[in-house]
Amino acid sequence: MVITKRPSLDEYLKLEYPFNVIAAPDTGGYVVTFPDLSGCTTHVERIDDVGPMADEIRRLWIRTEYEDDEDIPLPSYP
Repeated sequence: MVITKRPSLDEYLKLEYPFNVIAAPDTGGYVVTFPDLSGCTTHVERIDDVGPMADEIRRLWIRTEYEDDEDIPLPSYP
């Protein structure tokens, strides 16, 4: 039997995940999605807000999944 220790929340939060930014002409602004993190999506008005909001939503998603004892995938790199 192999028992592996779950990484800490801080270890997960340090991981860098790729994300997509798509212009949203119907609503204005941009949609940010993380392909590796199902449902981790946000909308920003200005392109300058993409980085900070992407980091915020990624951290919130990981924290929520971790606290709910859900599996958190490792980042993929295209």
